Amino acid sequence: MSEGMTKTITIKPNNDSSSPEISIEQTIALPPQPTETGTTTSITEILGVKIDTGLSWYWEGSIIILALALIYVGKKAIDNRLFRQRKSVK
Repeated sequence: MSEGMTKTITIKPNNDSSSPEISIEQTIALPPQPTETGTTTSITEILGVKIDTGLSWYWEGSIIILALALIYVGKKAIDNRLFRQRKSVK
C-alpha cells in the first residue's frame, strides 16, 4: 500500500451465533489542499504555461493570449526588417 492508505480488518468471535463479527475499515488520505485565509486562488494552465494572478481564469487566459500575440507580432516585424535588408542588398 502507498503512504496515506490504511486498511483495518477486525474479526471478533460472536458467542451468540456461529458466525464471527467482521468489520473492515479503509481510509485513503487525499493530498493536502493549499489554502489561504480569506482568498481563493487557482492556477490556470494554458498551452503548458501556468499563471497565478488571483484573477479568474478568463482574465489569466487573456493575459497569456496577449503575450503570445505580442511575441508573434514582434517576430513578424523582425522578419520583415531582415527580408527588406536582404532585398535591398541584392
